[in-house]
Amino acid sequence: MNEASALWEGWRGFRRLALVCVLAFVVGLLLEQAMERGIVAPVCAAHAASHGLVYRGVTVHGPRHAEPGAHCLFGRGGDDETSASLLKVLPFFTTLAIDFLLDVEFTVPLFAVIFAGLTALALRRRRGATS
Repeated sequence: MNEASALWEGWRGFRRLALVCVLAFVVGLLLEQAMERGIVAPVCAAHAASHGLVYRGVTVHGPRHAEPGAHCLFGRGGDDETSASLLKVLPFFTTLAIDFLLDVEFTVPLFAVIFAGLTALALRRRRGATS
């Protein structure tokens, strides 16, 4: 346990941790943008067109909201806006995966933990190979 904590101590540890966190943030945001532009936006736009609405964007509601998850935002031309859950537009398991990947508040810390573990594993193997 002492060897694992030594990786994150001092100035070098702080730089490693900062790099891991920045990398997790960038990957989380890029993944969220790719999902929104590549999958969600075309599906929501097609749903809007088939129902005579105008697609306006995507919003993600947190777990404390009455209807959590990703929602397509639609309008009819003016300022009147409606929304529909992705569950109404896509199959359940697809929506579940997309909700997970669009929730940056969950994915960024998850990626930080994964990248920290991979960094510790890589440094441990590198130290083991040089010893």
